Formats: sequence, structure tokens, C-alpha cells
Amino acid sequence: MNMSYRVKLTNAAKKQFDKLPEKQQGLIICEFRNLCDYYEDKSASNPDIRALQGKYKGFYRLKAGDYRIIFNCKHEELVIAVIKISHRKDVYR
Repeated sequence: MNMSYRVKLTNAAKKQFDKLPEKQQGLIICEFRNLCDYYEDKSASNPDIRALQGKYKGFYRLKAGDYRIIFNCKHEELVIAVIKISHRKDVYR
């Protein structure tokens, strides 16, 4: 049985994603694929993930060029829940 992770964006994250240039969207989609592969043990490389502190404690940050993706992973549901996609200068505000 092939179980694979799914990426789910909150409404806010979806709006942030939709406002990005097409090139940036493509890069972020590629990073989502890499992240799913990583959690499914299909990837030889590790994505640039860091655990966050402060108001985002319990979440992780994924780099995608000049953008940051804030997410958490619900392993029991095989879901990567994205709550925020923003430029690196604005993401933690």
C-alpha cells in the first residue's frame, strides 16, 4: 500500500501563494515535493528545515529561495499543514 504525504494550505497561506510570481510558485511547489519525498524516505537530500521558537513554537520553517514556508507535519494523517508563505523579511512578523 502506497501512503504518501499531502500538502494542505490554510486559506491565508493559499492567498499568500496565489499573490506570488509564477516563477516563485514553481520553486515553492518543487520544495513541497522535496519535503514530501523527505518525509516518505524517498529523498537522498535533506530540505532546509528548522524548528521554530517563540510564537511559532511547534512549527517548522522551510526555505524556498527568498521565501519562507511555515508548516507543521501531522505524521499520523500524512499531512504537511502550511500556515504561512512569506518573503524572508516579513515572515516572522
